[in-house]
Amino acid sequence: MQSQPQKNWQLAATSSKLNGVKADQAWSLLSRDYYSIHKYIPSLVVDTKKIDGNRHLTVTLAGSPPIYYAKDRLLKMDQAGRSYTYEVVENNLGLGKVVTTVKVVPVGADSCAIEWSSVTEPAPGWTVSDFTNYLQTAASETAKKVGEVLRAGNK
Repeated sequence: MQSQPQKNWQLAATSSKLNGVKADQAWSLLSRDYYSIHKYIPSLVVDTKKIDGNRHLTVTLAGSPPIYYAKDRLLKMDQAGRSYTYEVVENNLGLGKVVTTVKVVPVGADSCAIEWSSVTEPAPGWTVSDFTNYLQTAASETAKKVGEVLRAGNK
């Protein structure tokens, strides 16, 4: 009997609300430089470099060795929708095809949240919970750092 291929995981995580930070303010910061994501999620991404139009990341999980590598490419930057989508094209994390969208969503008139969502092939050594936790950490840290940067700039 042949085994059925596993369906792709469709996962999402949303940060807590960023009070007093409008969606356009957060998006202007996140969309400014796709290659600077390491500034927003330092516990997951140690460094990024732009090489041949792709983003090369040095990745750590749980803030400790071993250090991993991922290369992704931007698929779409949607200014009106306040989002960008990228695809992981190479990695040593054991991940197959991964397409992730980072989006700033308004919450009322004067607040927002950061949403990370992914469609990924099931990966050996990873569970749905592992990948969801990764996305939640990315969303929460991104929102926290965006809030800190914007509030510091308004002083």
